[in-house]
Amino acid sequence: MKKITEYVKGLGTEFGKVTWPKKQELIRMSGIVLAMTLALSLLVGGYDFVIQSGYNMYNDWTAQFRVSSGSGSLVDQASRNTNTEEARSAITAELPDITAGDITTDTPGVTITPIEEETN
Repeated sequence: MKKITEYVKGLGTEFGKVTWPKKQELIRMSGIVLAMTLALSLLVGGYDFVIQSGYNMYNDWTAQFRVSSGSGSLVDQASRNTNTEEARSAITAELPDITAGDITTDTPGVTITPIEEETN
């Protein structure tokens, strides 16, 4: 307990040695900090805008080379729909009906896992 008391007294002594800024200087320095924060925020925001615009221009330019089906890829069509049901309909409307007989063990990249039916 004695060490803690000495430590707190030492803090008081050290705080007394500090030269604290006057009110006018504190206001001026705070203004500088706020101005620099605003300037750097605008700079970073500007960089972000330029990079995002460049990315969007590149993405729009490469869209002409993408493989699509009719009015755009299924994912593009679904992403334009904000309604989940509309998005699901847009995707399933162009998908062919696939039955178990359409998939064979010879289909590349396909692993067939039988589904066990529940018995009650």
